[in-house]
Amino acid sequence: MLTSEGLLATMNVLSPPGRFLINMKIITYLRETKAELKHVIWPTRQQAILLTIAVLIISGILAYLLGLFDFLFSKGLETILPF
Repeated sequence: MLTSEGLLATMNVLSPPGRFLINMKIITYLRETKAELKHVIWPTRQQAILLTIAVLIISGILAYLLGLFDFLFSKGLETILPF
């Protein structure tokens, strides 16, 4: 397996001069992201299930209300402006 130092050396040899800095920024970003993900408090399985159910219920209610208002406005406009 190629170590990060070996990878950097390979990229430095194969890449044009300005490219090495871009690759270093990407590698630094990925390392920092990995370190930051260790600080995340992930929800338990039960919390994830309950929150998913809540999102589905709220989405269903909003979809119903939007459909109802669309229907009511359509009928209202049909009575005001008959085609």
